[in-house]
This record gives sequence, C-alpha cells and structure tokens, in this order.
Amino acid sequence: MRLYPSGLTGFDWQSDSLACLLLRTTSPDPTDEISFDPLHSSVADLWAAGAMEVDVAGYARKPLVVGSPVIDAGEGEARFDAADLDFGVLASGQNIYALILFREGDDDEERTLVAFDNGSIPLVLAADAASGSTLIWIEPLMEDLPSGAAIDLGSDATGSLASAAPKGTRSLTLAAPGLGAAANAGARCESVRTARVSTQATPPALAYLNNGPLEVVFDAAGVLIIQSQGG
Repeated sequence: MRLYPSGLTGFDWQSDSLACLLLRTTSPDPTDEISFDPLHSSVADLWAAGAMEVDVAGYARKPLVVGSPVIDAGEGEARFDAADLDFGVLASGQNIYALILFREGDDDEERTLVAFDNGSIPLVLAADAASGSTLIWIEPLMEDLPSGAAIDLGSDATGSLASAAPKGTRSLTLAAPGLGAAANAGARCESVRTARVSTQATPPALAYLNNGPLEVVFDAAGVLIIQSQGG
C-alpha cells in the first residue's frame, strides 16, 4: 500500500473519517491502468487521470471504522486496528484492480487521498546484480511475495522468484536462468505482485478485498504503516 504525502497532513484520528473505494480495470492490459502518483491529492484527481470506479450492482464506498489506539510500548507502536472491510457480493462484469483509502469530504474534490493499493509493491535492488544471478539483494521487502512472482528491474533485467519470499527479507532467489541482464543498486521494480493478488483473472484482480481487514500502525520511528491483514 502506497501513501499519498498530502493525505495525512493535518489528519485527526479522533474526528476525521476514512473511507474506501474500488477502482475497476479499463483495459485488457493491466499496464494501461493508472498507477500510484504521489502528486495526486484528491479523489477527483483519480478521475482526471482516467481512473474509473467500480459501478456494478451492490457496490458502494465503505467507511473504515478505526477503533481506539492500542499502545505497544515494547514494540514502540501505537496501533489503530480498523474493522474488517466487506464490500459484500458484487454483480459480475468488472475486474477490481485497486483499493483507494481517502479522507471524507463534501465531494470528490474535497475528499483527500490517503493510500493506493493495487496489490503491487516497489522492490529496490540493494546491491549490483550480474546477468544470470539467481540470488539478488534488495531493500527490506514490504510484503510477502509468492513463488513465481515476476520481477522487472528494467533494461531486460527480468526474472521470477524460485520460491516464496516473506515480508522483511533482504534477498530473493530467482528461478533459472536467473536475472536476464545486469542491474545496478537502486534499480526499482514498481509492479511486482504480492501474495494477495489472484493470478487467475486477466487482468489480475485483487483477491483479498472481501473481509480483508486493514491495520494502521505508527512505528517507533514515527512512520505510518497501513497494512492489509487479511487474505
């Protein structure tokens, strides 16, 4: 889940309201869909960029009900555990590709973007990797990745995971023949799909949205983390 810098400015956890909406695919090619843009600030910015909201029968935006914080002194965290999100049974005909978390307002111009989740996370190379490498070093992984997840670090430096990788790991094992070309430290892959995504749908559809709880965490360094907790 990616955070919008403007979305948390001045946010009051005691009085402000959060809600979620779902974006639908607009093309058979997932790469045509809009991606996270930190310069977007309102829900209206999504529509201006070409995004489209789910509009099948049974769909409605859902409030995110956040409980009182639980202080964990041992972990240096204040946890705001939200109630499960349940979008219910939606009519067929559209594929969901992203969840948007926003702060409520009078209209979409006033509704401030907080987070974007399309089941992909950024992956950053922590050390140079040679062509054919089957072991690459990365910055700590933000989410669990499934076996077979595709990695594209640019300039033909592509590959796939030989085995599942847990959140927080610093290295990835690639299936033979390894990385397709050399890549330098700092190279990024913005489209690697997490274990929460169904590979059975084309385009890939998020599989965790029904009854998938979200948890908001402030860590010891004061960093806000919004985690998908359900599957």
